[in-house]
Amino acid sequence: IGEDLATAVLHCKAMAAVQMVEKLYAHLTKRSIAPTETIIEDTPAYARPTASKVIKDKLKDPVAVEEKDKLTSTGYVQEAIDQHQMQLRQDRMNDRERYTHTSKHRMMTQRMLRVATRQVQHDDFKQPQIQFLKTVNVKPITDSMAQIKGSQRFSNGQAAPAATLSKGPATESERNQKVKSETSLSKQKSTVTSVMDSVLAEVLPSTDGKTVKMSDFVDEIAKKSSDEVKLVFQALVNSGLEEFVTLSVDHPKQFWKLSGLCCKALAGASEAGLDAVARFYFAFAESCGKHDAGDAAELFQDYLRPKLIILIKTLPARREILAEMLGAFCFRESHLLTVLRVLKEDLDTPLLLECFGYLSSRTDFKSKEIQDAYLFYVSLGLRSPSKNVRSHALLILANLCKDEPNLCLSMLDELKKALEDPWWGIRAGVVHVAFAAISSMEEDNKSFGTLMELLESTLKGAPPMVLRASIYWMSYCLPGNKRARSIFLAQWNAAPEDMKAQFCSSGSNGGDIAGFTSFPRRKACNVAQLVIEDLTDRKKQNLASLHVELLSASILNSSVLRSSDADLWISVLKSLGRYILVELADEERCEWARKILDNFFSEDGTRSSTISLLLKPQGAQEAPLFFGVLKMMYPGRPAKCQQTLHQFLADIVKKYPETYRDVYNLLKNFESTEKERFEMSNFKKLMESMQR
Repeated sequence: IGEDLATAVLHCKAMAAVQMVEKLYAHLTKRSIAPTETIIEDTPAYARPTASKVIKDKLKDPVAVEEKDKLTSTGYVQEAIDQHQMQLRQDRMNDRERYTHTSKHRMMTQRMLRVATRQVQHDDFKQPQIQFLKTVNVKPITDSMAQIKGSQRFSNGQAAPAATLSKGPATESERNQKVKSETSLSKQKSTVTSVMDSVLAEVLPSTDGKTVKMSDFVDEIAKKSSDEVKLVFQALVNSGLEEFVTLSVDHPKQFWKLSGLCCKALAGASEAGLDAVARFYFAFAESCGKHDAGDAAELFQDYLRPKLIILIKTLPARREILAEMLGAFCFRESHLLTVLRVLKEDLDTPLLLECFGYLSSRTDFKSKEIQDAYLFYVSLGLRSPSKNVRSHALLILANLCKDEPNLCLSMLDELKKALEDPWWGIRAGVVHVAFAAISSMEEDNKSFGTLMELLESTLKGAPPMVLRASIYWMSYCLPGNKRARSIFLAQWNAAPEDMKAQFCSSGSNGGDIAGFTSFPRRKACNVAQLVIEDLTDRKKQNLASLHVELLSASILNSSVLRSSDADLWISVLKSLGRYILVELADEERCEWARKILDNFFSEDGTRSSTISLLLKPQGAQEAPLFFGVLKMMYPGRPAKCQQTLHQFLADIVKKYPETYRDVYNLLKNFESTEKERFEMSNFKKLMESMQR
């Protein structure tokens, strides 16, 4: 055995140990054996190391570490770089479409190449004439980008303002035009700091005679109360969002300032203030995508994404919302692929699988390349000795099975092998995968029995932790088909009362990966939609206790952070509005119905739709829904129900001034049309106080 082979075995080189065993066998038995063939697997392009990864791995190589000569070590690294570049050149030749650059410059170059080349004539070889030019003084550019674009519009043939063309005295219209132009110019010169300072001056009271500035707010954001943070970011959404988008996308420095503000707020804000920061972030990202998706994605990759990755590493409790924020600026599939590649380089495997699990459930891009990337890490995670890594791999697989249910059948052996681990997170993850496939299958699919058998065997005799985690993960796949709804409702009915109480309690989620004490705040709408589907299927006129429990667990723990979330909750309110209002007349459920309505009123995205319950439907002759509640309440209903309704109307008028006129008109119509009922009610004092 030579020294080279022994060194290779000590350094764990590939196939070195096999070669040593073969040589020892041949030496001791005096027999020759065929050499072992090395099987080389073709690694997918998205899983191959980058140049920086190759250099890092080479520097960690034991041979390079032991080498003291810097020149020799440099040669090792250079050799690795050359091999990496050679591999890239080979990949570009084999797969040209993957490495085709589609930038504007490239497209312009291709367009230029299509033009026929002009033939060179004999006259073209004349001696050039030398011309002497005067010295040209170049004026430095001091205008902003908005001013330059404005001057280009005038130079392209658009009419200039009338004030610049008139020679006589300016008219009133010309003076108004001049004021508008000066106002627009002042807006162009505004910055993120100036807009933020004006918002702070309006929202936060001055301390010691000094107005709060953006720099002070950012430095001391951790010391601010959740109400102050909520007020500031809510004011930004309501007033300065369009201006923020224009400033940030057109001026990278302003985008950098705004990204610093958001990340500082995400790190320092409390849980109550975090929702307001997230609302601003998602609204800002959505507006940026409408303004200029390409430039916004590039600015995000340069300035905001590195900061979010640092927060993901340092804030474990907020990784889910941070991962969703990474996906908010992914307007195209190529943007998401870029984020996945960067995460692969910056995060270790457990944290990478966790982020991939959250991203796969928050993004809608399901191209072949993205699915292959996810599947690669699913297979990698399921073979990991870490329980958390395997649990996150199952989460990714479940999200893929929503669109490809047959994928669950192809990995049935791996799922059964995963069940050998009795840990509750693994068993609940397998239930999640099977339920995701069942919820998206067609009713007549023959494979339903196989998956149902897997689901029943996993849940049979399962401890409470597995059952609670399974119900939690099932909510990700709702409402699903009729079979999936019946399975979920059966598991909910089988749950003990204390577990249902934990789901219905409002508060922060706790637990490790799965088994949170309440439904996921972003998927709570799925549970409410399940209730709507079940009421439709069974043609129920009133809510059963099962429906009340599920609505408590979903609506009271909901979080409306995006405009798409608000649209879903508005559809839920329109479908369940009559059912909830009827419960105000029930002595046992009137307080519950009031909490549900208060929750819809508290959210800015759903408040206007909730106010519509007080109004007469547009273009219809029927009375408002709330008018029917007033007629039903008086007389004869319990005093507790009447007092709850009175207090509810008084509270919304006090909290939300925009409801004053609607509530007053509702009570006034009730007084004029149902005078006897009104005299029996306790609304007379409320109307007198509103008139004052």
